[in-house]
Amino acid sequence: MNGWHQVVVAAVAVLAIANLAHTARRVPPPLRAPATVPANAVVRHEDRFAPVREALRRHGVRGTLGYLADLPAAELARDARAMEEYFHTQFALAPWVIEAAFGDCTWAVANLRQASAAARVPAGFAVVEDFGRGVLLLRRIER
Repeated sequence: MNGWHQVVVAAVAVLAIANLAHTARRVPPPLRAPATVPANAVVRHEDRFAPVREALRRHGVRGTLGYLADLPAAELARDARAMEEYFHTQFALAPWVIEAAFGDCTWAVANLRQASAAARVPAGFAVVEDFGRGVLLLRRIER
């Protein structure tokens, strides 16, 4: 009986090892830590403009905001990338409405990736806060 007992134990051990090997092949590798920079362009833009949202709330800003970009307002519609940035900004700052033509806006937001602020800030506006990475909050200078 002792011989059969050893054969059964050996068979069970072989089956157990085979089962473990099969299971190990089916288990997916552990997940890697997520990248520190979101891959989604909309999420990156929202992260970039999050401080602006807080500043707008802090200053009690209501209504329409002007929008300042690398391109003048008249040229935005001709550049797909610039329009994409404009719409991402509108999405990131909703419920505030973004207007490419400043008009009567008291407040404006700048989204400058290439141009310097000094070269693009229109006359009659001053930088209230500089959030870095080309993002500025502007306010019309009271006369």
